[in-house]
Amino acid sequence: MIHQFDHRWATYQPGEDGKESAGDVSLAHKRNPAFAVRPRYWVEAREVYLRIARLPKALLKALADRDEEIVPLALAHLLFGQWLRGQGMDTAGAAMARLFPAWQEFAGQYPFAAEVVPTGLGLCGNSPAGMLFPGPGFLPAEPLSRLALGERVKTAWFAAKPLAVKDLLDSAAAYPNCIDTAPFLTDAAAACAYATVLLEKTSPRWLMGWRDICRATDERTVIASVLPRAGVGNKIPLIFPGDSISPFQTAALLANLSALCFDFSARQKIGGITLNFYIAKQLPVLPPRCLH
Repeated sequence: MIHQFDHRWATYQPGEDGKESAGDVSLAHKRNPAFAVRPRYWVEAREVYLRIARLPKALLKALADRDEEIVPLALAHLLFGQWLRGQGMDTAGAAMARLFPAWQEFAGQYPFAAEVVPTGLGLCGNSPAGMLFPGPGFLPAEPLSRLALGERVKTAWFAAKPLAVKDLLDSAAAYPNCIDTAPFLTDAAAACAYATVLLEKTSPRWLMGWRDICRATDERTVIASVLPRAGVGNKIPLIFPGDSISPFQTAALLANLSALCFDFSARQKIGGITLNFYIAKQLPVLPPRCLH
């Protein structure tokens, strides 16, 4: 349905006999920016989001497995790291100085975290357990909701590792900001619902890739394009520019991939009919710093 020079080239539509068949997209439909082509085979949108959303792998895996116990934990890991950075605790030393009080404040703003076991965040490693609260750099082996029951609830305390806290902060900075738009998450069900919302929210609206098949009889070896967010097969290798790459640089990258001199270089490299990643990595692409 997507031609190399027209991402709305054809669409499937019901015929007179009731069966669907492919036909050209009319000019009126092409003038409508809201029109989307109808493919023959469908992939559930959620499956597409799970593969392109810019979220931590642990959270994506939990969402893929529909694990209602791990999703709140993985979401708490992401949101807590971003919350710490937003509170000015963007270094391991600053966060360690008041880690447990910070967790209490975070759970006060996002109550679902009160049901999360803090040691499950992966910040304590193999630290030895203590039965008394030694200081703010320690986390309990029970959720805050149980600690609030009183002295009859005893728990072990584990020291957080500065390197693990640094990894938490670095990981939080590597993903789109989710804490500023997070609603008042009251429980695990609300956390799971918000994590599902983040799937689409953190997914790019458009994809960029190139056609894998490049026969010697084709006029162009490299046929690269942008395409609407949709499921694609292995015959369209995709490119995902990082956050540091501007829209202008992304457009310039597409122009680079479409240049005749780039195409000439690619034709000398390819011996078969497949433009795979290991060949693409050998081709002359201008680095982002050259694109102003």
